Amino acid sequence: MKKCILHLGFHKTGSTTFQQTCGASREILNQNGFFYPKFSYPAEKGNLWNHSGPLKMIYKRGHVEIPSKSIQKRERGKILLTNQTRLLKALKSDQDLLLSGEGLSCFSKLELERFIADLKSYGFAVEAFALVRPPYSFCCSAIQETFKSGSFNPLIGLAQHRAPSIVRNTSLKNRNRQIKTLQQVLGQQISFYPFSKAIAHPQGVVGFCLDCIGIKIKPETMIDPARIHNTSLSNIQARVINQINQIVADDPNGKHCGKLQHRLIQQATAQLDSNPFRLTKEEFGLVEAEYNQVKTELATLLDDTFIEETLTFSSSEIDQTAVIQGLAQTAAVLAIQSRRDESSQT
Repeated sequence: MKKCILHLGFHKTGSTTFQQTCGASREILNQNGFFYPKFSYPAEKGNLWNHSGPLKMIYKRGHVEIPSKSIQKRERGKILLTNQTRLLKALKSDQDLLLSGEGLSCFSKLELERFIADLKSYGFAVEAFALVRPPYSFCCSAIQETFKSGSFNPLIGLAQHRAPSIVRNTSLKNRNRQIKTLQQVLGQQISFYPFSKAIAHPQGVVGFCLDCIGIKIKPETMIDPARIHNTSLSNIQARVINQINQIVADDPNGKHCGKLQHRLIQQATAQLDSNPFRLTKEEFGLVEAEYNQVKTELATLLDDTFIEETLTFSSSEIDQTAVIQGLAQTAAVLAIQSRRDESSQT
């Protein structure tokens, strides 16, 4: 019986690196019996080997099928048609299938049930796995990731310039809900692993995931792609970008910075410091009750190995010179880019 392996993330567990490696090594995977599909994406999409978006587009509407002519006329309808056609081709083949997308873990129960039902109706035995960060580590990583897309988080302060304030949703509870949904739909077909095990693997996250899948390929024989670097923000860098996001969000004529602008901002602030982003003790105090609740629940859902971590905090004192330099450098980089844009239009 053919099988489909689902790599479901979670977010912030090296998924981009794994997907980029698989995408660049499709021929090698194919030689080892696994087909790693290539879908179509909107022009602005970054990681072209993350299957989350294309599958979400299909299963939020229903089961895999050819969309109506009215949908096909729209640009996203054309992309949907292409992706449904490619998924159907993969489902109808006799080859084992490998799908990877951290966004698959965010599917609603109905979307996930539709997806699994389609896989089984085409004769696939489904096996799924996901890597799980402990709660505090996940919280810090997830928060700084939102800054890259232009979001402002009032929980994160900037020394004496702005004190932290309580927030309603840190996304911690969301992940526990996702684990419950996956367990309800997949049951014994899904395995969860602590992220610490993956990064401790001799060949890193890619090597660990290949072991989970059961592919006997040495990671070093896989093609090392020109990866989209999803690097973490440093502590001061994250806080400065969060402050910039607030100013942009407060501008009645502005929305979010575009992807190009945010890449430039990240480049401009990259050298501010080398310390990883962590909450301060004051910030953690505002979410500690939620953290403890989530930690207890996660241990019940999985086991105690998934909550083992050492809590480290950032200092509430920040080098003011670094902040000023970061903002000045950001302004300069954006001004230069604006000048280039004006020149290209003349």
